[in-house]
Amino acid sequence: MKVLPSDPTQECIHAGPRQGLDTRARNRLLIATVLCSIFMVGEIVGGILSNSLAIISDGVHLITDFASFMIALSALHLAQRPSSNKLNFGWHRIEILGAFMSILLLWVLTGILCYSAVLRIESNDFEIEPKILLIIAATGVFFNVVLATVLNEEMVKILDGDDEADEEKGAAKFQGSGENINRLTSSEGGGDSTSAAGSGEASPLLGQNDLPRIRKRPGNINVKAAFIHVLGDLVQSIGILSSAYIIYFKPEWKIVDPLCTFFFSFMVILTTTTIMKDIVVVLMEAAPAHVDVPLMKSDLMNVPGVVGLHNYRVWSITLDKIAVSVHLCVDPNADSFRILDDATYVLRDLHFAHESFIQLERGSGPISTS
Repeated sequence: MKVLPSDPTQECIHAGPRQGLDTRARNRLLIATVLCSIFMVGEIVGGILSNSLAIISDGVHLITDFASFMIALSALHLAQRPSSNKLNFGWHRIEILGAFMSILLLWVLTGILCYSAVLRIESNDFEIEPKILLIIAATGVFFNVVLATVLNEEMVKILDGDDEADEEKGAAKFQGSGENINRLTSSEGGGDSTSAAGSGEASPLLGQNDLPRIRKRPGNINVKAAFIHVLGDLVQSIGILSSAYIIYFKPEWKIVDPLCTFFFSFMVILTTTTIMKDIVVVLMEAAPAHVDVPLMKSDLMNVPGVVGLHNYRVWSITLDKIAVSVHLCVDPNADSFRILDDATYVLRDLHFAHESFIQLERGSGPISTS
């Protein structure tokens, strides 16, 4: 393969990605953390005063919410730290380790609460303060509605007026991508990748219908995860409020409180199991579910000069950051630097790969794309 001499005075165009601090995500998480800490203390104290296990279990759940918000905030800041010889991918996976530890803690506390609920049902020797229970439960519903509004991605965009701005920025980036776009969207091209036009026909890598899928980068995964978590808390708070109404009007039905503890514990295990699956995907370096692997392969195969690919790998560095490694078989007469530039553009700008590792190899015919 012909290798063109490089200009040592030019900055490497394929240097590692530089990502600034997501201040909007940080601000939302800060507000959520403050609100969560205030109500967490209030709910635990209220649960003790009302002698309600259901309220205490919800307060314990808020401890893990608080921990998850702190982990997300820490992840945002640690992600700014540069990689080192020892930590080649930086500090991104501290978020995964923190989430793993918080879930284990939640499971232990949930088990203790379930055991306490069993003891209450067996003895039936407990009293509930219905007024305090009702006030705390109603406050919990209000709190979770406020918290969900703070964390709602689309609501914040509407209030900030950023939705259209994001699309305009994405469209401008698409139109301003220069030579990559002109070359990759061309509906005509020859075998030589050094020219955008030539004899014969080839399928374009991108068409006008592809503009929406490269226009906007997905929202912050930490905020989205927190929002989904808060929605689950809202459902739990509504359940506690319902049980509080029952106990308030029918005090003899106090057994509803430990029964609700069982139900909420089941909900906690159900929701955290899903998160644990995501953690396992990252730790096992599996391909994330949100990545369209066949489409990514197709886009790489449509880069002018590429005749095949193999040793294709996609894995997660963290929940919202993926890495891609691939060997591209290229036309021996093609411009290797241009192919590398186009392939990097496909992975990083079209498919939002945080890290990409591309090896070019000489090829003369169709190669298996496995």
